[in-house]
Parts: sequence; C-alpha cells; structure tokens
Amino acid sequence: SISEHTAGGEDEKHASHDQHEALRSWWLRHCKEFSTWFLTSSEEERRAVLLEASPDMAPTTAATRQAAGEKLRVTDLLLPELNLEGLLAADGKLGVLFCTKRCVSKDRCAAADYRILNGLLRRQSLPRFDQGAFDGMGTVFVDPCDPEERVQAVPPAASAEVRAAVLAKIDAGALVEANVFLACKVRRDAIACFLEAIFRVFEEREALAEDARFNAIRSAQTQQRIRLMDALLDAQA
Repeated sequence: SISEHTAGGEDEKHASHDQHEALRSWWLRHCKEFSTWFLTSSEEERRAVLLEASPDMAPTTAATRQAAGEKLRVTDLLLPELNLEGLLAADGKLGVLFCTKRCVSKDRCAAADYRILNGLLRRQSLPRFDQGAFDGMGTVFVDPCDPEERVQAVPPAASAEVRAAVLAKIDAGALVEANVFLACKVRRDAIACFLEAIFRVFEEREALAEDARFNAIRSAQTQQRIRLMDALLDAQA
C-alpha cells in the first residue's frame, strides 16, 4: 500500500505561483530594455548590479572553488548557476539568457531543475529539507502533476513489485523523489528572489515606475525569503 501526506501549505504554494507569474509578466514587458541596459553596461557595472541583487554571490563556479579545496555551501549545490563568473560570461549574455529561461518557462524549468537535483541525490550530496520527517517511511515520492503536492510513501513492508514499479516511475521522471521535490521548491524560491532583486535594481537605477504586481506580492516575498533562509540554515546544520 501507499500512504499519503501533505508536502506544503496552500498559502506557500500560491505565493510561489503568484511570484513566478509576476516575474513572467515583468519580463515580457521589460525584457528588451533590461537586456539592452545590462548588455551595454561595462563588466564592472554588471558585476556591481549582480552583487547589489545578491551580495553573497560567489565569484566563480562551484566546480572551480571545489577543485581549489574550498568547502561548498548548500547554496552552491542548489544554485550552481548563481555565480559571477557564469552570469557575466559572454559579456553578460549568459546572465540575460538565465533570466529569460527562468521567467518565460511555463513549467519553471522543471527538467533542468530535476536534472541538477537528481544528480545531487545520486552523488549523495542533496541537502535534506524534510528535517527527518521522511525517516522510516520507505520510498517517498511526489507526483509532479498532483495539484495538491501530496507526499506519498511506499512503506518498508510493501512488496518488492510495488516498490520496483514506483522506482521505475521515478527513474522515468513520472514521479519525483520527495527530498528532490522539496529541494526543488527551495531552489525555485531562491532563484525567484534573485530575479526579483535584480529587476528592482534595474527599476531603481533606470527610475522606472514601480510595478504594481511586484508591490502587491512584496509581503509574501518577504515571508518567502524568511522561510528560504530558515530552510537553508536547517540543511546546512
């Protein structure tokens, strides 16, 4: 048999969806002027913009720093794209491409996100955000098409056939391992917070009129940042 639990609250899910829709709407209206502004700035100016949006952004890729013997942080694992070297590459074109992909994707870049996180899971490097809640539950997973985001579990006592069928669906991408699903939520929230921050830097520097949709969800975003930082600190511990 398969048991069911709840992955997250309705308010959190709706806040995340609203934030993505606000970012998508903003990008569709301002992508041309933002891209021109960013790409025609000097590299020093682009670097300053990224650091204003994310003061702790790493200077180089996680792979480069790991090869040099540096211990990686949780954010390095979950957000390998968010580093100055990568976003400034090709005179800033990769930074604009990153913004475009994250904002216009209707499924929020699900394939890319799960590929990164499943890779961490296979290497046993995936940070855990369940705080031990899944311990002893057996094979724990989420159906990404389930609007309720229910966490389901194949208990240890289940038959080998049932477990094998679920694992086959996880391997095929039809189901998602539960810790991967939670990590994906944290990753998406962090990327959305970065995008919102860099767009605000652009608005402030170019003196654009304030975006009503951004202002309407600012409170929700603040709470989201608090949850995000709490989750990252828990995983780092």
